[in-house]
Amino acid sequence: MKYLSIDLETAGLDPKSCQILEFGAVLDDTNWWTGEKRVAVDSLPYFHAYIVSEDGMYHGQPYALWLNAEIFKKISNASKEAVKGNLFLYPKRLGLAFKNWLRDDHGITGKINVAGKNFASFDQKFLEELPDWSVEFASRVLDPAAYYFDPSKDERLPDTKTCLERAGINHPVAHTAIEDAKDVIRLIRVALKYGKRERFEV
Repeated sequence: MKYLSIDLETAGLDPKSCQILEFGAVLDDTNWWTGEKRVAVDSLPYFHAYIVSEDGMYHGQPYALWLNAEIFKKISNASKEAVKGNLFLYPKRLGLAFKNWLRDDHGITGKINVAGKNFASFDQKFLEELPDWSVEFASRVLDPAAYYFDPSKDERLPDTKTCLERAGINHPVAHTAIEDAKDVIRLIRVALKYGKRERFEV
């Protein structure tokens, strides 16, 4: 089964008033987990873009703006960063660029399975606010938090940091779109293929 792990970095928590700053999508396939077809997470194909405001204005909340200071540095130096291979898109261009990548590079059309930490309640809401967004997602979403929920300890679903610790993946949460999307895939692979308590090379 093919699925996309999608993560956004945003200027705040409200999709009606805050903007997407960074978009990352990593493509995985359960056929790539083991054997001769195995593809390591860091070698999976991905689509990545920084989202540039057409009028140069950004609206958000203080903590999120502070947390994403590095993104604003890249956006403010977009011409130099583009030479390094980074992609910068206006909000109205993101949907078409992503849809073309899915179709032309990977033969994916129609609804696609999606994974993501809080994707349905957060990221998808922001994407639906974009002009000309036409990529369709399957209604059921893979959220790794459910696989790492411990009813003996947890009063709510665990955050990404806790999930990584329980999976035996020892690195901090990056808070960048591609790396966070990769972590979701690592968590899913550990939980579904190997059992969440067993460590393996991801």
